[in-house]
Amino acid sequence: MKKLFSVLLSVVMLALLTNPIFASPNVNNKVIYTGIASTLTTYSTHTQEWMKWSNSLTEEEQLQVNYRPAEFTSLNENFISNQETPTGNAESKKFIDPLANFSPDTQEWLKWFNSLPKEVQLQINYRPAEFASLTKSSISFQETPNSPAELKQSSKEPPIVPFAQSMPTGGWEHPYSPSTWANLTDKANCYAYMLNVSTYSGHKLQPGELAGSQFTSLTTSNIYNATLADMPYLGKSISNSSYSEVPGYHQYKVALVISPGYDYHWYRQDSDGGWSHKRGLTAIDYRDASSNFIVDPNTANRNYGDLNYSTWGGYYMVTY
Repeated sequence: MKKLFSVLLSVVMLALLTNPIFASPNVNNKVIYTGIASTLTTYSTHTQEWMKWSNSLTEEEQLQVNYRPAEFTSLNENFISNQETPTGNAESKKFIDPLANFSPDTQEWLKWFNSLPKEVQLQINYRPAEFASLTKSSISFQETPNSPAELKQSSKEPPIVPFAQSMPTGGWEHPYSPSTWANLTDKANCYAYMLNVSTYSGHKLQPGELAGSQFTSLTTSNIYNATLADMPYLGKSISNSSYSEVPGYHQYKVALVISPGYDYHWYRQDSDGGWSHKRGLTAIDYRDASSNFIVDPNTANRNYGDLNYSTWGGYYMVTY
């Protein structure tokens, strides 16, 4: 009797260990998805939970699932097809580093980006070109309608008139309107704000993306040329400018700065003569890193600690 009980206990234990429902999907912090072993902590909490659930299903049930987390779509299709392995036991699957497909520069950027707090990540405008899977035909954008300009209030005492000596305007600048942009906060980064457009929730529009040729290097010439390529798809144009140039009909001035190796940033001149900007998917603002009015982005404090936009990229004129 005791021998029979031992045999039954062994059978039950074997079943528990081999059943995918009871087997841990997170051995050594790795999971299997579509034949690829990945580091679990690479993904968001939601995706981690979904991957654990997916790994608890049988292979037949997994084939019936339509959803795939958006974080998987950032990998280009060549990578997905080249790296996919035949289905089989988890023990026979080779671990593939999800960063291995990216260039060394992008790998370093991703490590840096993932080291930032979430609130700082939202302020980043740049997204490596290797993440871009959309083409100009699949990106929709909307022009932001102009609303009455809103007062820029200083946090300093006594009150000051900040733009009495500001650079010239032409009368066609967009107004500074936080209420208009409040509902577009997560639909536009600095590039979209500079162009006065928005896309869709969570998207950070990149220079060259509308033209299907996003820039690949964080340099002034690369970013400007990519921006230039986008203009026909927006019905606008852009050209080099200067501090003293007076904007003409349907024109306004913008400026570009760069945090070398990490991010870029655009500013635009407002109808009151001052300047405003939008750091990633955060609210628009008229202040620099020292909370001063931005009278000239070239002389404004652009060192935010986590990001120092130390490289001046120049003034430009947008015609719309």
